[in-house]
Amino acid sequence: RLFINLAHSLSSGHWLGHYSQYTLMKGPGYAFFLALAHQLSLPLYLLTAIFHCIAVSFFAWCLYKLSQSKVLSIIIFCSLLVLPMAISNGRVIRDQIYPDQLLIAFSALICSLFISRTSVKRAFFAVISGLIFAWFGLTREEGIWVVPTVVLLLLFALVHFWRSGNLKQSFLSSVLVLALSFFSINIAFQLVNWQVYGQFTSLDIKEKNFKAALAALQSVQEGETISHVPVSQKAMARIYEVSPQFVKLKPYFDSTDSDVWLIPGCQFYSWACDEYTGGWFIWALREATASVGYYQNPIKAA
Repeated sequence: RLFINLAHSLSSGHWLGHYSQYTLMKGPGYAFFLALAHQLSLPLYLLTAIFHCIAVSFFAWCLYKLSQSKVLSIIIFCSLLVLPMAISNGRVIRDQIYPDQLLIAFSALICSLFISRTSVKRAFFAVISGLIFAWFGLTREEGIWVVPTVVLLLLFALVHFWRSGNLKQSFLSSVLVLALSFFSINIAFQLVNWQVYGQFTSLDIKEKNFKAALAALQSVQEGETISHVPVSQKAMARIYEVSPQFVKLKPYFDSTDSDVWLIPGCQFYSWACDEYTGGWFIWALREATASVGYYQNPIKAA
């Protein structure tokens, strides 16, 4: 529902809509995809399938260019074409496009570093890679896990171009274009947020004050450690005693309104049914903060 609401605002020309605790909680990358489906008047699953076919075809083509093996390329193409994530159970969920974004971004990077023979083509594929990586980062928040693979690929390319004597002309130009296109999207996203919401900011979950608050809350040890519980009820009770800010949230956490964030975790972690487990705690924290009027704008929330 969050992504559909964001997509509706985008399609209506109202950016991400009225600012609340939800607006910048999750990356809007998938909302842009939903808005595109609306603008093209295409069924969502048809556009998802088209996007998946493009990603798989592009990767198989890159693999063929590298290996010159039709058999290997066809096997990879057919295997990835039936990737289960693209054939979902009817949910409107960002995970459907997430693997394909990564596949296109890596394929374009490979084309820029190892396949293209001219500066124009290297720059073209580097731009595509940077733009898709930026979109990828705005689709889910934990994109840091792809960094080791990108670094490994760049190190391999660095050695390759250093040996061939094309380090400055080929390698550095590709990496520079990649970085510029990647950061341009992120800066543009923050600039629009600045214009609409009054602060040069990206996603809330990456905002330094939010991260610092989470770190402080999770650092408190009170009572027995409970698996998959970032901040236990006992720890919260202890924090209430020493934090004049956190105690303002106590009425929400003590009310039945907060039960909506207890129920999902109980289905997975039966030993912690009275606790805010896993990733649901950060949602409960934001709801509690909104309940006392701090989510009127990004500056006040921070």
